[in-house]
Amino acid sequence: DLCLAPEKLITAIGPCRGLIVRNQTRVTASLIQAGTALRVIGRAGVGLDNIDVHAASEAGVVVVYTPDQNAISVAEMTLALLLNLGRRICPADGSTKSGQWQRHHFAGVELYGKTLGVIGLGRIGFLVGMRARALGMDIVAHDPWISPDAATVCELRARMVTLDKLAQVADFVSCHLPATEQTESCIDYQWLSGMKPSAYYSRVVDVCEELVKFTFMVRGRSAYLTDRYSERVESAEALSERVNQRGL
Repeated sequence: DLCLAPEKLITAIGPCRGLIVRNQTRVTASLIQAGTALRVIGRAGVGLDNIDVHAASEAGVVVVYTPDQNAISVAEMTLALLLNLGRRICPADGSTKSGQWQRHHFAGVELYGKTLGVIGLGRIGFLVGMRARALGMDIVAHDPWISPDAATVCELRARMVTLDKLAQVADFVSCHLPATEQTESCIDYQWLSGMKPSAYYSRVVDVCEELVKFTFMVRGRSAYLTDRYSERVESAEALSERVNQRGL
C-alpha cells in the first residue's frame, strides 16, 4: 500500500493534482515538494498532525479535512473508556472468565456526581461533555482557544479553568488534543502527578503516552485507558529511563 511505502508514494505523486489520506500516511515536506502538480490535500478524518501544513502552505497547496466524520464515534468510544475505568469492566471480565468471583474487588465508582475534566473543547471534547452531562457529571474544561462565553461552553454548563486547576479538581480526565509540539509539552510529569490520587485518565490522542504510563505505574494512580495501540510493552524501570532521557 502507498500509505505504508513513502518512497513509492513520492514516485507516484508527481502528476497528481489531489491527495486524499487518512492518519497512517505521513505527508511530509519532501512528499509535497515531489507533488509538482499538487493543488489540494484532503484528510479523511479529524486532525492534521500527520500533514506538514506549513510546507503545504509554502507550496500553495490547500489542506482540508472532515472534522465531523468520526466525531460521534470517538465521543462514544471515550464514554466507553470512562465507564470502563469507573466500573472496572475489563479486569472484572477477565477475572470472571478465569473462574473467579471477586464482586467486591471490582465494585468501582459511579460517574454520577463526579467531575469530568475535558482537555481540548473542540467538536469531540464538546460531544464527550454532552454525554457526560447526561450521566450527571459536572464538567470543567481547559482550552486556551475557547472563550468562557462561547456557546458550546454555555450549553455544556462547563467551568473553564487552568490546566493545573483541572488536574486538582477532576475525578476523570479526558484528553482530546492533536499531537503537536505545543500539546506534547502541556501534559508533563509534574501535571500528571498533580492529579487526585483517585483520578482516572482517558486518552484518545498521541500526547506523550510513555509519560502517562510511567506516572500511573510509578506514582500509583488509580487507572488509565487509551484507544491507541502500542507495540511496546515496558516495565516501570524501562519507562523511567526513557522519561528521564526526555527530561520530562
